[in-house]
Amino acid sequence: SIPDIAFTEDSKIFGANFSVDFGMHYAASGNKFVDQTQTQASSEVWEWDLGLLKRFAINQSIWQPYIGAGIALVRAAGTVPTSPEIPRDHDWTFGGYVRTGLALAVSEGGFVGLDFRYLGLTDVTLSGVSTDVNGPTASLFFGVGF
Repeated sequence: SIPDIAFTEDSKIFGANFSVDFGMHYAASGNKFVDQTQTQASSEVWEWDLGLLKRFAINQSIWQPYIGAGIALVRAAGTVPTSPEIPRDHDWTFGGYVRTGLALAVSEGGFVGLDFRYLGLTDVTLSGVSTDVNGPTASLFFGVGF
């Protein structure tokens, strides 16, 4: 039996049904090779993002697919042993993201789901090494709507 819960309609933003999407993400990695010279680096990335999300209702179903896009402020920090004067460096950049996913209503206002996201258009320099923090992510999530 299907529970008596469903998603609500999105708010009107710019004359269309969208909702505001915001979040914070953190990722860290251990030592890895970053270029042809076999330079090893460890890194961590903090990201704060803001965008719009479009949800698609499926006949009052507890399932709800969505798409979205927005901008992200990214702080990357890392250790690249190319400069003894700068053992750990950090840099800030802006980027853009697109996302899609599927959410499942588990209670009135509560949901869980699977999210696929791609962050792009980033450029950072850590200890003199230019790189980016672009890439895809897949996430399981939970949330509360209000």
